[in-house]
Amino acid sequence: MRFVAIGLVLLCHMMLAMRFCFRSSVGYAVMAGYFGVEIFFVLSGFLIGGILIRDFSAGATFGNLSRFWERRWLRTLPLFYLFLVINLWVNTACGEPTTGWWKCALFLQNLTGPPGAFFTEAWSLSIEEWFYLLAPALIFLLTASGLTVKRAVLVAGSVGLVCATAWRIYFVITRNPDSLSGVRPVVMLRLDACMFGVLAAWWRHYAPASWSRWAGAKLAGGILCLLAAAWMFRFLPLNSSFAARTHFYTLTSLGAALCLPALTSLRSSGGNLAGGVTFISKWSYAMYLVNFLIFAWLARQAGEGLVEPVTAAVAASTGLLLTVVASAAIHYIYETPILRWRDRRLREPAS
Repeated sequence: MRFVAIGLVLLCHMMLAMRFCFRSSVGYAVMAGYFGVEIFFVLSGFLIGGILIRDFSAGATFGNLSRFWERRWLRTLPLFYLFLVINLWVNTACGEPTTGWWKCALFLQNLTGPPGAFFTEAWSLSIEEWFYLLAPALIFLLTASGLTVKRAVLVAGSVGLVCATAWRIYFVITRNPDSLSGVRPVVMLRLDACMFGVLAAWWRHYAPASWSRWAGAKLAGGILCLLAAAWMFRFLPLNSSFAARTHFYTLTSLGAALCLPALTSLRSSGGNLAGGVTFISKWSYAMYLVNFLIFAWLARQAGEGLVEPVTAAVAASTGLLLTVVASAAIHYIYETPILRWRDRRLREPAS
């Protein structure tokens, strides 16, 4: 599923960068990027929910909480700040705006409103980082108040989902924002996407029999939800429809979550294809951060030559190849040593 998500994001950025050739398909490119990022949110919640259940079941202590934060931030922040510096350098060299870079550094650029023009792809990382901060803290506080881990995770996931959804509805009613620019990237309106993943992790851990039962039917239901969301994206006026600015996001997250029981039951069949999928999944974080820079650079170099299908095809394939090579190099040269140091420091297996 992570492979599908990063594939959709790559498709989106490639088509947007080559928009002179793909002018008639820009709407589909944006839709692909939308679903790719939304799948990432649910998967992140699912992963983190499982880790928190495991860690807090061993002892709901502040030590375990701080250890979780240290592990997670050593996984995400070093690469993020590397690309923050790279984006600062590129924008300065190209005469593009760098205003608000410090907000990006603190993940404040889209906390309560739309992000600025600098490092635009970082908006989704801000949502995830605030989720990493708030969800574990809430679960810890609930366990400290006397709830069991099982009940604390369920309450935290449910409260987070309901509060973010309710605030999104209130925000749309009172401020009338656009869907993709004024609702989608705002942290406080979108944390419910990650909470769907947390609740899925709770379901899998504490009710494994019902999680596995009728997995095919859940997959079909999830696909129907995603298709319904795609229909809404395509045919509803995103800037004025109430449903397109509220329930549309809930439907997408629910669809992705319902697909998880079937997908987590799959077993790799081995072979080159399965190995390639595994590698791309490992490199997905680096790919997410590097691909837009590469496609934008190629678009600047090719200019209006991108109206020619052959030129656009060569640029697109070159961008994909450079993205894969660059993300692999970044993963093994930069990420892997940091993760190994983290695991030695914390003396725990990698997550």
